[in-house]
Amino acid sequence: MLNKFSMKDWTSIGSFDRIHQAQLRRDILLQNNINAVILNEKDSAFLLGDIELMVENKDTERALALLRQFTGHWRINSFIRKNPVELVREIIERQYISVNTIEEFDPFLNAMRYQLYVPNADAPFVDEYFSNLFGWKLLITHQSESQLASIADVLSELAVDCIALKQKNEDFFVKEIQIWVKETDLEFAYNTIIQLPGWQKIFETSEYQEADLMVSELRKNEVEAIINTWTETDICSVWVEDYMYEKAQEILDASREWALLATLTEIHQAILLKAHLQKEGIAAAIITKKDSLFLIGDIEVYVDADQLERAKSIDEEFEFVTTSDNL
Repeated sequence: MLNKFSMKDWTSIGSFDRIHQAQLRRDILLQNNINAVILNEKDSAFLLGDIELMVENKDTERALALLRQFTGHWRINSFIRKNPVELVREIIERQYISVNTIEEFDPFLNAMRYQLYVPNADAPFVDEYFSNLFGWKLLITHQSESQLASIADVLSELAVDCIALKQKNEDFFVKEIQIWVKETDLEFAYNTIIQLPGWQKIFETSEYQEADLMVSELRKNEVEAIINTWTETDICSVWVEDYMYEKAQEILDASREWALLATLTEIHQAILLKAHLQKEGIAAAIITKKDSLFLIGDIEVYVDADQLERAKSIDEEFEFVTTSDNL
């Protein structure tokens, strides 16, 4: 973060009227391993102008040279899988619009990122064209790009073409990512993501954050995982490829030993208890399905077994029914 002590190490390389103008350029710089930040006069103590794009002094020349390559261009598509981006490129070029492509490593998602740029003058037309895309249907929306990338991989293996489109809010920030498929493939594609052929369900939870933690642990150990949230229930299920199931099970078993802390009747009680436990530095999980991996009751709260005794004392503050059976 910039402050008055480090300001001398940074240089402004541009002032902008709209946040998305600075954000576009910042993203280009970050994708090319140039540290860049945006300062807004309204919430900054530096009074640098409306919106300032800052880079470290040592990167100034390289940053300016890189941005000159994209002057007059607008990023129209970006995704961490190549095939969906190439399909978008083909669709745009069929409208006789020139497209520039850059491929850069994304350190945040640990994957290659593929980006498409069109001339500024053509950007409104392209946006309008994709808002009424003929012959394609929306399959699924999600906020996690890595999860949709895994879905794109599954569809690609079954020869189903798909594209990824990012929907932005009024401030031009991405609010969700969409996967679209050809209209003729919609039913097959939907059944595919529901059934996930070649994959097995390894974990279920009522909270997306818990499933996401499981996926992070698996991917850290080079096991690809998908969170299935597009059924008609409120359950998030974690799936892994068939041949990785045993390894994934070993990883999850070794990652943490859980102990049953409380059996509750209302979900809001469990959420409040979990939040308080986490505030006290105790890992906690809520399990709500009787047919889950753990074969437990309706609404039960689990904690790190090593912190069970401390968690019990915290649980008593809530006057809930508490148990102490270890898994």
